[in-house]
Amino acid sequence: MGPRLTGDRRPDLPLARQRHRRRRPCRRLPARPRTPLPRRRPRLLRRTRLDRPQRPAARRRPRADRRRRRQRRRQPGRRPHPAGPRPRRPRHRPPAADLPQHRPPRRPRRTDGGRRGPGTVQPSLGRLVLVALPRRPGRRRRPARQPAPRPGPRGTAARHRHHRRVRPAVRGGRAVRHRPARRRRPRHAAPLPRHAARLLRRARPPRRRPGRPTLRRRTAAGGLRGERAVSGVLKLGELHGSLADPLLDAMTFLNEVTGRYPEAISFAPGRPYEEFFDPADIPGHLETYLRHLREEKGLTESQVRQEVFQYGRTKGIIAPLIARALAADEGITADPEALVVTVGAQEGMLLVLRALCAGPDDVLLVSSPCYVGVTGAARLLDLTVRPVPEAGPDGGLDPDALADAVRELRAAGKRPRACYVVPDFANPSGASMDERARRRLLDVAESTGILLIEDNPYGFFGRTGPARPTLKALDGDRRNVVYLGSFAKTCFPGARVGYLLADQQVVDEDGRSGLLADELAKLKSMTTVNTSALAQAVIGGMLLAGGLRLREANEPARQFYARNMDTLLTELENAFRSVPGVSWNSPEGGFFAVVTVPFRADARALDVCARTYGVLWTPMDGFHPGGGGERQLRLSCSYLTPEQIAEGVRRLARFVTERTAGQN
Repeated sequence: MGPRLTGDRRPDLPLARQRHRRRRPCRRLPARPRTPLPRRRPRLLRRTRLDRPQRPAARRRPRADRRRRRQRRRQPGRRPHPAGPRPRRPRHRPPAADLPQHRPPRRPRRTDGGRRGPGTVQPSLGRLVLVALPRRPGRRRRPARQPAPRPGPRGTAARHRHHRRVRPAVRGGRAVRHRPARRRRPRHAAPLPRHAARLLRRARPPRRRPGRPTLRRRTAAGGLRGERAVSGVLKLGELHGSLADPLLDAMTFLNEVTGRYPEAISFAPGRPYEEFFDPADIPGHLETYLRHLREEKGLTESQVRQEVFQYGRTKGIIAPLIARALAADEGITADPEALVVTVGAQEGMLLVLRALCAGPDDVLLVSSPCYVGVTGAARLLDLTVRPVPEAGPDGGLDPDALADAVRELRAAGKRPRACYVVPDFANPSGASMDERARRRLLDVAESTGILLIEDNPYGFFGRTGPARPTLKALDGDRRNVVYLGSFAKTCFPGARVGYLLADQQVVDEDGRSGLLADELAKLKSMTTVNTSALAQAVIGGMLLAGGLRLREANEPARQFYARNMDTLLTELENAFRSVPGVSWNSPEGGFFAVVTVPFRADARALDVCARTYGVLWTPMDGFHPGGGGERQLRLSCSYLTPEQIAEGVRRLARFVTERTAGQN
């Protein structure tokens, strides 16, 4: 159809002169002359923490819309614009007239003598230092282009069209790069050239994942290089040195090794036999002690409640009962004020060593082998330990060797302070001292001026012969012995109640004297405050129920342990009679015996024996402070029945025989 005509039609006029209107698209208005504007600040291609906010870049039309507009202009048959062709947008905007002109940067003069090798520091930009990197083999190195300095303090200016400006990294941010305005991309940033990315990666520190501590290498000064405080993380090297000592793991091993191998027969722990304990007896023992408080001591119900449920005396509430039991069982006359009730005998060792050894030259002498509890306590206190050999496999501590050790230490400028000794069925060797050796040991202590720390947890469990007097009983009024006692073996170990008898006199600078027990009670008040009153009440009830005679009350237990020791020695004789290189001692009582084997009896051999043969024992090397015992193992017979002992020795014999044959 032709165009639609409107208005009056005049046939007499040419068609071109007739009045008509044709519907056409709206014509464009003439374009106004474009005034050059100052160039906007280029948009940042990456987000960064800057010291001032950035003005957002102007939004441009989508690329597809611009393409359609260009194609529409180029359609054939379209009328030209009345104002002429639309001027094309210049490729680069001219700079503003009122802003300073900027020329492309010149190449900086070389200051390194024409050399640009690895490690050469190039001219810096702000706080960003560019360092030349070593060449990669097989790749041609491209020189890094130096960016031009930013003109003006904070103003905008024209830039060369190939110029890339690197903004120095601000605190906590990254170095970023700007592109010219015509090439910027609205959604993502173009990657940096390879050489620029390498320079920036070397210039800024690496990123760390939040919340994960970084392990640093320790310097020679003992600190950590680049150390950073991390909440909840402690370094073992900054704690007390005793925590890294394998000696402290020995006690944990003895208490937990049976639970690690529940199916194995265990000769490892020195525990009392559990069938002697009945939980139903605990309320009866507690009621016995409460009745003692009401009837014999005449306390009211309020005072009884306070005695049992409050903190109580630091020295303990059953000290008078312990003093009466010592007189009945050991013939020791003890003042209740010279007794301190402790949390097991282990706390008593720690208190005595802390009080006696005050300087770096003080030395503690111990028998070798020795109970790990006392050597571990000395390690906690940074106390030097000097081992003293025993008089034989069953002889106990040698008094003459002790006298020689004291003379050697004093000649070396040291001060021997005390000697720890277990005269009856010692742990771990099971050795005992006869009465003659005990009297000789007391004479050595009197002549050398050292204190003897006597530990007597196994004295009630002799196998043959009558009981021997303790060192404390033989010492009399000379007061050369500090006596340690425990109810772990005679009552039950779960109570954790022990005691110490320290009746030595302590004189201060003003001439006033007191008991050593009073000074030890001060130390206890700063550690455990006091021993559990309920535990003391139960032990006190057991003492009262036995008529304050524990030796007679423990006669069934003594017979049981003696029978177990006889069974152990008999089975060792039957199993190892024809095995070369195997020997053992014959203790006169107690819980322990020592077997010598022709191979190294360490933790690795113990693991093989437990997993493959189903029997546990204790390596002896941890009981020798000065080294030794690598080919010995300790067997404890207190925790087992005679049938279990016989089966365990047969399993041990298979292990020893095959281990010995494998080495040959």
